[in-house]
Amino acid sequence: MEELFPVLIAVVAIALFIILFLAIIGKKGKKERKGAKKDRSVILKEANKRLAQNPRDPEGLTIIGDLYFKEHIWDKAMPIYEVLMDLGSARSQVNQGEAALRYGISALKLGKLQEALKGLFHAKQLNPHNFEVNFYLGQVYYLTNDTEKAVPLLKQAEILNPDNMEVQKYLGLSLYKTHKYREAISYLKKVFDLEPENKELLFTMAECLAETGNNERAIKIFIHMRADPEFGVKSALNAGTIHAAQNQPDKAIEDFEIGLKHSNLLPEQRIDLQYRIATAHIRKQEISKALYYLKEIQSVVPG
Repeated sequence: MEELFPVLIAVVAIALFIILFLAIIGKKGKKERKGAKKDRSVILKEANKRLAQNPRDPEGLTIIGDLYFKEHIWDKAMPIYEVLMDLGSARSQVNQGEAALRYGISALKLGKLQEALKGLFHAKQLNPHNFEVNFYLGQVYYLTNDTEKAVPLLKQAEILNPDNMEVQKYLGLSLYKTHKYREAISYLKKVFDLEPENKELLFTMAECLAETGNNERAIKIFIHMRADPEFGVKSALNAGTIHAAQNQPDKAIEDFEIGLKHSNLLPEQRIDLQYRIATAHIRKQEISKALYYLKEIQSVVPG
């Protein structure tokens, strides 16, 4: 028993040391958090004091704008950078390029695309070779379906930061929308390898494959996606169209019927699918089945 005493003493000593160490670390972390909170409050207090004397004080606006922007409080950052952007032309101490860029980014994050376009276009004039300026402006042009303008901006952003996957994604999607399908595939595949759950990328890649004659690879993806709630209708329609072109009416009918089962089917999509099913039945000389679908169409769109 006496032989165990040294071991027990050592265990107790180690335990006490660990408890003391954790207590010191916890106290230090708490102190740091308190200090950070205090720093933020001091920053806000000093900035608001300056703005109380002059609501358009450049230094006060810059301090508080920087705080809100870094904390992603976009709705508060955006109006501050709008004022700074306006002040920039008259006040040399204002970084007008940064103000325009941050105004544009804040607007983009809030979904205000026209305001984002205004800020980022101005930032592009001031800093034409800045990565963020080119990337975000390209992204806004993509989101506003002005993809012809998006592509060169995103390509410039790619040169400045070739490893950025967000640039690769928007560039691939923009190339697809500008019908540069073969070029788009390499970008989309690269991003999809990192985002295998991204169904938009997968569907777009399949459409690019189909447009470049890779029907067998494309149809595998479309069949896989026929039941998808978001891309299922278009996938079923595309799969059926390829099967019909390959003179496989039975498979085409199966594809189109799966498309008809979707609850989010638009009226024009329903008519399109019904017409294509009728056409496939006519090809098989199944006139009575074709007439069923043609009458369904006529009941919705007489004549």
